[in-house]
Amino acid sequence: MHTLSNYLFFIHKIRNTKMNSIKLKTLLAGALLLSGASANASTYVVSYTNIDNFLVTGASVTGWTFNQNMAATSDGSSSSNGAIMDAAPSCVNCTYDNSFTNHGTSATPYAYGDTLISSSDVTGAGGSASAIAEVYATNGIDGNAFATNSMTAFMTTSTANSTVDFSFDVNSYLGVFAPGNDMGFAHRSFQLSVYDFAINYIGVTLPSYLNRGIGPIDAEQAINESLNFSLNGLAIDQYRLNISMSQSVFTTLAPVPVPAAAWLFGSGLLALVGFARRRK
Repeated sequence: MHTLSNYLFFIHKIRNTKMNSIKLKTLLAGALLLSGASANASTYVVSYTNIDNFLVTGASVTGWTFNQNMAATSDGSSSSNGAIMDAAPSCVNCTYDNSFTNHGTSATPYAYGDTLISSSDVTGAGGSASAIAEVYATNGIDGNAFATNSMTAFMTTSTANSTVDFSFDVNSYLGVFAPGNDMGFAHRSFQLSVYDFAINYIGVTLPSYLNRGIGPIDAEQAINESLNFSLNGLAIDQYRLNISMSQSVFTTLAPVPVPAAAWLFGSGLLALVGFARRRK
């Protein structure tokens, strides 16, 4: 009813007002505004994983090496970094550092990527590793971020037909909040792999939900549990243990399209203007 009354009001103005170009432009602009022309919404996306109390029993683990990479882009600005164990964060329009939880919206769009490895001996006293990627985008600004943690070590068994156990606590969260026509994507990847020195893959098979993506519309997924895995029947040998975790997010914002009714409304106004001029 509100739209109909506005429509009748504009018809009345056209038929009873001497139209000039300025008045015509004003009426058409008002028609589009009243019909709900384009607008933008904000999108928030986050992906983080924290691994605690990582333990390996049944084998000795030595010689850890680490690699980290992060990148973030927001509003045309970008940041990237890499280091061993604790790289400086990639943070555009934000000041977060070693903060591995969802931060939510802010006064300005931002993108954040960060990683942390707690100790040079990940399995020494039950180590931990964390990674986060987060982006808040608004006003037609896209954003993206990613963070990767990679850890490699030598794993040595001392008895024939060995069983090696792996255990850790995982706290992870994926969240996409994309209203309207906007889209957001969040992805998490966690890999624990064992190879022999001929580069033959031996294990371990992890639950599929540790490698998952969500989006493009509103969705959430959280994990908070303890996991245990075993490799059986290993010969006396030295193996290569690889652990990697990766978080990535990005957003795509689209202006809300002008409704079809608005274009029809505008076309009707132009037709009525022409009709009124022909009558004169």
